[in-house]
Amino acid sequence: MGLKVIPAITFGSFEKDLDMYCAGIPKHSTIAISTMGEGRWANYKGLYSIWDKILELLEPDTILLYGKDLSANLAGNIVYKRYVTSKVAL
Repeated sequence: MGLKVIPAITFGSFEKDLDMYCAGIPKHSTIAISTMGEGRWANYKGLYSIWDKILELLEPDTILLYGKDLSANLAGNIVYKRYVTSKVAL
């Protein structure tokens, strides 16, 4: 018995090392990708530039996308999840 872990892929400055970064993620699994913190168009272009390579390397069964919904512009079996924040009382 254990927990199911969904690997989260981020993007930014690692595009050149994407092969190595994805090496530990099983093919045909569920992955998560966040668009949080990528609020400018220039940063979304970074995601668009590596999207096909991620699909090629991992062949994910499902992609959980959270943050801004960009699923209309991306290929793959994408399930969009709205990110909800809440305040924590201290």
